[in-house]
Amino acid sequence: MSENNAGGETVVTAPTCGACGIVPGVLYFLRHHTDDVTDEDVIDALAVAGVIGNITKVNASISGAEAGCQAEVGTACAMAAGAATFLMGGSTEQIEYAASMAIEHMLGLTCDPVKGLVQVPCIERNAMAAGRALECAQYALMTNTFHIISFDEVIMTMILTGEDIEDSLRETSKAGLAQTYNLDELARKQRINEMKSRLMGIQRRNSINMQWGNEDATKETVKESEGGVIDLERSGTSDLFA
Repeated sequence: MSENNAGGETVVTAPTCGACGIVPGVLYFLRHHTDDVTDEDVIDALAVAGVIGNITKVNASISGAEAGCQAEVGTACAMAAGAATFLMGGSTEQIEYAASMAIEHMLGLTCDPVKGLVQVPCIERNAMAAGRALECAQYALMTNTFHIISFDEVIMTMILTGEDIEDSLRETSKAGLAQTYNLDELARKQRINEMKSRLMGIQRRNSINMQWGNEDATKETVKESEGGVIDLERSGTSDLFA
């Protein structure tokens, strides 16, 4: 799904194009690796995921440009975690807990796509978030649903955290992985630029030509106002900058 999105093909946002591989990846896995999950169950699970996504969209954000990747991949992970918990027979409280955990551990995730393309690290993040969603579902199913922080509080924290993230780390590709991508090549270019700067500096220094009175004069004696004599041996070109 993510590779199709990166290739310009048609995809279904879940909840965004950049995070479109997480929910279908988890549902596909459960449909084909769990005996008692049917197509109808998957449709119901999509409804559960949709509710979680819509709550997040209305009360916080699903936009990487507004709140960083935590809003895109984090929300998709929460949607997938809730859907997976539903398919595994979890209660409403366990579904809410799984969704909360998914976003909790994505808080602060920046959006820094290399070269401005939804490929690196976006595709890998989709895969990692799908695995995280299943872990959250399994964890929630092993609990009595008691937890301190509610889903509403988690998404409120997410949008507040997103406001604190620098603009350069919110889908602008000006920092983060987008800035340090191919660091060896950047270092090589920097070294070349430094060598050019030094070379240009030497050329500029050698090109300075200062005239001291009569160009044919070889010696000049200058008396300072308070005594003392300074002998300056000068040719037509000053060696002050040598």
